[in-house]
Amino acid sequence: MREHSEVATRALCGAGAIPGACLAGVVTLLLGGACLAYAFVVPGLFAAVAAAVVAAERLLCAARSSTTKAAVIWTCVAFGWIVVASSTLHAPLVSVRLLQWLVVLLVVASLAGRLWTRLAASSLEWAPSGLWVACVGAVAQVATLLSATAAPLARVAAVVSIELIVIGVVRLLQAGRYRHEAGESVTHAVPRLSATANVTRGTIELETAIA
Repeated sequence: MREHSEVATRALCGAGAIPGACLAGVVTLLLGGACLAYAFVVPGLFAAVAAAVVAAERLLCAARSSTTKAAVIWTCVAFGWIVVASSTLHAPLVSVRLLQWLVVLLVVASLAGRLWTRLAASSLEWAPSGLWVACVGAVAQVATLLSATAAPLARVAAVVSIELIVIGVVRLLQAGRYRHEAGESVTHAVPRLSATANVTRGTIELETAIA
């Protein structure tokens, strides 16, 4: 009975968590796309919005970290994105060249953090394809930042927006992984529960016959 209640609780929690994770991923993806569309129109504003959301996601990663070292690293990365968000609002007062190098450093640090999380996490925490998405996103960000077809601040805004899009895609992949693992755990648990119920029923019948 206790095992049955634990499996039911996990199923209910998974059913509630998966749609929430999907919704968060979709909203983040749409917000990143909107910021990327307007990054070349009002770069200072939309770069700040995207960087603030990225910083919030990095703080969430820090809160969910299983070790103190990982939490400190993600917190430092989040602080760096907060600096980017503040600097883009005061671009005339901050060197755009310095801002570009800061964004490159944060992109590399985020990729390294994702790789470390992938190596240290269980299968439930990371979809393998999420690492490939992060790598492709990092390449696209560096290529965008080094291109000379747009103003430097617009390129920074585009890179930050791409980071937000990568976060949204990774969240969706994680939600799909959770759904797959939850389905497998429930499928494997049902035969065990049935066998336990059969043994319990047989024991009761035997005790009744003896009595």
